[in-house]
Amino acid sequence: MAVVSICKDLSQHAMITYSLLSDVELPFEGVSKKESVQIKSSVLRTNNENLIHNAVMDGMGLAFLPTWLIEDDIAAGHLERVMLDYRFPASMLYAVYTSRKYLSSKVRTFVDFIAESGQLK
Repeated sequence: MAVVSICKDLSQHAMITYSLLSDVELPFEGVSKKESVQIKSSVLRTNNENLIHNAVMDGMGLAFLPTWLIEDDIAAGHLERVMLDYRFPASMLYAVYTSRKYLSSKVRTFVDFIAESGQLK
């Protein structure tokens, strides 16, 4: 199936989207180039990943969720990945805290882990 028809087909599905993203266009990085999908309307818009996850599990529509959140559901056969050759462009993760003096050991460990993985800028 051609890239264009995949994007066109996706735009016809019920979508559950992040409220922080534009509801007009979703960017993808495909095998050969960058594409975008026009979303006509979302059946649900929220910035809560757990709510999106629950809505997908209840069959409300398609959504883009982080693998760590849904990997157990995929392994159990409750969810299925689609568009395996596509992904959202990488996004930045910022660690913001008031002072190192009052930084808890849990937060310090997390920040160190992310920094060592090269994901923190």
